[in-house]
Formats: sequence, structure tokens, C-alpha cells
Amino acid sequence: MRAKIAATVCTCRQWDEDIVPLASKLLLDEIQLAAGSPGGMEAYRCSLVISFFFKFYLTIRLKLEEKLVSFLVYHCRHTPLSAFLSAK
Repeated sequence: MRAKIAATVCTCRQWDEDIVPLASKLLLDEIQLAAGSPGGMEAYRCSLVISFFFKFYLTIRLKLEEKLVSFLVYHCRHTPLSAFLSAK
């Protein structure tokens, strides 16, 4: 199963905490399990979808922050101090 609407809406959005409630709502709207679905436990399965998305969100967010820190450290080491002082 793929949540095409949620994927389309969330593509190219800023990856911040605002995407979590948006994606969660879209996922729940798109992945609706009818009562009596095979395997049962519809509420549990819906909460599982949201928890998987949240774990994915945290993983991507951490990777983005690591890249930002690496970028800043690299540029601080390779940019002369005069460039920072003249930028004021």
C-alpha cells in the first residue's frame, strides 16, 4: 500500500516539525481501514503507520542536521575571518 496523496503533498516541503501533523492527517485520511478488516486491530494498525512515519521523520531530520553541521564546520575552517567581518 502506498499513500500517494500524502507523498505528493509532502514532497518538496520544508522538513520541519510542521510536516508531522500534516503528514499524519493525510496518512490517516488516505489509509482508512474499515471495521472488520482482515487481521483486525484497525486502530493499532493506523497508529503503527503514524509511528513509522514519525520515526522516518526523525531519521531524516537528524541526517539533515548532521549535514548542516558538517557544512558549517567546513566553511568556518576554510573561510578567512575577514570575510565574516566584512559581511556586517
